[in-house]
Amino acid sequence: MKLNVINKKKYNPCIMTGYNCFGCCSVNLTNIKEVECGIDKNTKEYSEFKNNNKGFRDRYGKDELDKSGICLNLIRKNDINENGVCAIYPKDNTDDLRFGYCSTTFECVTFIKIQNWNEKKVSLFNFFIKELFEQNKLNKLSFSNEMYNNTIIDKFELWLKINNERDGI
Repeated sequence: MKLNVINKKKYNPCIMTGYNCFGCCSVNLTNIKEVECGIDKNTKEYSEFKNNNKGFRDRYGKDELDKSGICLNLIRKNDINENGVCAIYPKDNTDDLRFGYCSTTFECVTFIKIQNWNEKKVSLFNFFIKELFEQNKLNKLSFSNEMYNNTIIDKFELWLKINNERDGI
């Protein structure tokens, strides 16, 4: 099936900031070291499948998670510092291997809210996220958790209010 609900949306906050969110691809994440180890293990296993994404996806049961709570399909594609990316996320006009495996229609509150923003606000959000990472106020785990539970939007709205009053944004 090639239908992908998320790709039809205006903005995809899961990947638009340059820091991939994996909040909806995990459960109860608490330990960044365990998450990193899980992503590294998945990445190693992925390399053994030589781009056979369906085989990679099916190596475990669809409801299984890594001991850290992350999805077993989260890997690093390019860089050791990269957040996890979904190995079975559909690429240009390819089958969406998440159907029947993942909740492909789930959209967290953060995702839904961002769809109603204009490009300027989205650009400011990207700037805000990058600043938090650079200031070490966010890491891969806290970013994903805060995106998923919508606290990142609350922080952003407060930041906007403070900066709007100060700088006339």
